[in-house]
Amino acid sequence: MVYIDSISDDSPASHAGLCAGDSLVSADGHILHDALDVQFYIEGVERVEIAYRRAGFEYKVILENRTLEPTGINPHPIGLRRCKNNCIFCFIDQQPKGLRKSLYIKDEDIRHSFLYGNYITLTDTPEWEFARIIEQRMGPLYVSVHATDDEIRQKLLGREKIPPIMARLKRLTEAGIGIHSQIVIVPGYNDGAVLERTVSEIYSLGENALSCAVVPVGLTRYREGLPHIDPVSPELARDILSFCDRLRKSFDRPEFLQAADELFLLAGREIPETDYYGDYPQLDNGVGLVRSTIDDAIGCAAFPESSNKNRTEFLVDIVTGTRAAHVLEKYFPKNLGLPGVTRRIIALENLFWGSQVTAANLLTGKEITDAVYDSHADIIFLPPKVLNADNLFLDGISLDDLKEHVGGRLISGPAYLSEIQEVICAG
Repeated sequence: MVYIDSISDDSPASHAGLCAGDSLVSADGHILHDALDVQFYIEGVERVEIAYRRAGFEYKVILENRTLEPTGINPHPIGLRRCKNNCIFCFIDQQPKGLRKSLYIKDEDIRHSFLYGNYITLTDTPEWEFARIIEQRMGPLYVSVHATDDEIRQKLLGREKIPPIMARLKRLTEAGIGIHSQIVIVPGYNDGAVLERTVSEIYSLGENALSCAVVPVGLTRYREGLPHIDPVSPELARDILSFCDRLRKSFDRPEFLQAADELFLLAGREIPETDYYGDYPQLDNGVGLVRSTIDDAIGCAAFPESSNKNRTEFLVDIVTGTRAAHVLEKYFPKNLGLPGVTRRIIALENLFWGSQVTAANLLTGKEITDAVYDSHADIIFLPPKVLNADNLFLDGISLDDLKEHVGGRLISGPAYLSEIQEVICAG
């Protein structure tokens, strides 16, 4: 059932007699599980019979919507289904206590994969949901494959008797559902021949196997009581990249296989050119972000003198992680392409998580506070996605807490030089 939070005034739903607090049961006989079902079976339909519950009793009503306007039903937002896996490399298990509560939630939800690009494993997807994915065209989906060898995948996910992943992927792709996949490399488990088999079998699914990202395992210093895992070494990173190069050459769609930026930086190799990434399908997975940053910086023309004519000695600090700092130092001009501006790149090693974690958005509020508390910059740019919707850092420190220690403006979000230029010029 789907709980109705509210009904819009003078809407088809209000005219049909539906009220806030009602629970929708079905639409034309289709069981309703959540807001996505409401959207699919009710919105955009001229006439639908709705079964609903009110005060313990079930009723039926015909909802007429011949103009196909929004029905006015405002369903309760979808929740979040929890993950039942016990992955040996799960980042959430490698966190200390005392962080934001939301950071300890393990999700495994088809709906969030479809809506937001969250990765799922398909280990606990029931039959009715597979049918719904296909009927409602809920794609593309983002699937953590890691290995197509079932025994190895069971070891990686920490579970026995999970459904074979290739059968599940084949069912979806044959039904026309696009799949973006990822392989988190855990040395000794799914590198080498296992990696080659995994990539090759995913690619064999055809054009609906849209992309496959190969990313190194992320290890923090909080692994007490967890299985020993070696980090991806520079040597292994080079081997993985050589393997990816070789396999890409054999593919009709070479952009299908993409290695994470971290592997190139770790191996000391140049970041690939733009065409390596196709339409950048794995950008949020750390694949192609460096190249897109470089391309944006190269494409930024210097602003005219008039855009900054009233500014002299305008200081800008850009906070980032150690790996990204080298890219920014190389491609962001000393004046950011703006007259009167001087920029500084503040590269922070992640002491909280450990040196193996280099993503800038995983820096804590305390680390950033310690780095910029005596900054005299006019603007301090924080890493993108370092704050949540409530303006809290990972460790619960708020943006307001940081502002108490810093005189300049604090801005989180801009990743590209063009965006930084726009913020500065906008005043």
